[in-house]
Amino acid sequence: MISKRINDRTLHIDDVNAIQTSQGMNFVPYVVLLTAWNNDGVAKILDNNLVGALLQKGARNFVCVGSCSEFLHDEIDEALFEYDRKNSTDIAEGILTTYHVSNPNDDEDTIEEAVYYFVRIAEFDLKEDQHLLAILDDTNPDDKAVKKALENAT
Repeated sequence: MISKRINDRTLHIDDVNAIQTSQGMNFVPYVVLLTAWNNDGVAKILDNNLVGALLQKGARNFVCVGSCSEFLHDEIDEALFEYDRKNSTDIAEGILTTYHVSNPNDDEDTIEEAVYYFVRIAEFDLKEDQHLLAILDDTNPDDKAVKKALENAT
């Protein structure tokens, strides 16, 4: 895991495979960036109940990036409502999800614009111990580009 201070926030960058096997997180991942470049990437996030685990840790804002980010955004919204049904809660009402398509062949957000939104604009409750968490796949070339943009962000 990489951690750094940026824009008066603490940013953590972790590999999707490591985060799913992690025993504990000693911070609240309030704003979470997830990537989706294809349907398999969306399925990997959903099949491992990553959204539910992040909700239990305190996540309240999901920023979806990638060519399938709108689909991931919609699926996270469904997972939130399912979480509420299973747990008799109404947590979905307080969760924000956004999507930022990053496809070089269209006019949508670039990776750099999506990262700027994540580190500078995403809604953040300014309580202590709330952090930014980017969950990336270290083997995916598109995620490597996101990681580079995050590392270069100021």
